[in-house]
Amino acid sequence: MKKLICFDMDGTLYLGNQLFPGVKELLKYLKEHKINYVFITNNSSKNINTYISKMKSLGIDCVKEDFYTSVDVTTKYLLQEKAKKIYAVGTQDFNKEMAKDFILVDQKTDNPEYVVLAFDRELNYTKLEKAVWFIENGAKFIATNPDLRCPEEGGRYVPDCGSMAKLITDTTGVLPKFLGKPAPDMILDLIEKFGIEKNEALVVGDRLYTDIASGYNAGVDTLAVLSGECTMEDIDSSVIKPTYIRRDVTKIYELLGE
Repeated sequence: MKKLICFDMDGTLYLGNQLFPGVKELLKYLKEHKINYVFITNNSSKNINTYISKMKSLGIDCVKEDFYTSVDVTTKYLLQEKAKKIYAVGTQDFNKEMAKDFILVDQKTDNPEYVVLAFDRELNYTKLEKAVWFIENGAKFIATNPDLRCPEEGGRYVPDCGSMAKLITDTTGVLPKFLGKPAPDMILDLIEKFGIEKNEALVVGDRLYTDIASGYNAGVDTLAVLSGECTMEDIDSSVIKPTYIRRDVTKIYELLGE
C-alpha cells in the first residue's frame, strides 16, 4: 500500500499553464484515502509562494508544506555541514531564501565556505567571475540541481543550473556536488519526514534522468508518465527503468493498493 506520492509538476500534473485532465480528481482521491502527496521540483529560481500561486491559478488548493524543492534540500545540506558564510549565485528569490539561514558574502575579500549555484535567470558575468574566484581560493562548490536545460512553453528550452555549473567547472576544474534530483536526498528526506518505509513511497514524473532516477537511487518504486518529456523510445534505451509506465497520472489508481 502506497502512503506517499512524490509528484513532479511540469509535464506530470500540468504543461505550461494547462492542468492535465483528471489531476484535481486524483488529488481529491488521495486526500480522501489519507494518502500523502508532495510536489517536488528541481527548479531553484522561484520561491514556494510562486509555486503556491501557480498551483492555485490552476485550481489546486495547496500550502507550503505540500512542496519540497532543491532549495529545501540545499538548505538542509548546508545546515548539516554547519556552513555559515556562502556566496550564492541565484535569483533574488533564491538569495532571499539563503539569507534566512546563512551570511551571504559578495566581495572578493570575503572568505565563504561554499559557493552555492542555483538556476539563475539573472546570471551575469560578474557572478561567474566571483564564483570562480572563491572556488579557486578554497570555497567548496555545490549546486541545487544538475538539469542542463529548463523547458519553456512552445517546446523551447533555456539553460538551467547544470549548464551554468559547467561554465564554472570548465574554468576551475572543480565539479560541484549536485543536491537535487537525481540524487536520492529529496525522496529520502520525505520518507523520513512521513515516517514510512521505502516500499510505501512512489515517485511520479516525466523525466527519466531526474524524476525516475531520484526514486531509483532512493530505492523506491517509480512511475514514468508519457505526458511530458520522456517517450517509450527513451525508456527502452535507458539504463534506469521505471517500475511502472503509464500514459498519464490518471492511471495511478490501480497502483495505489499494491
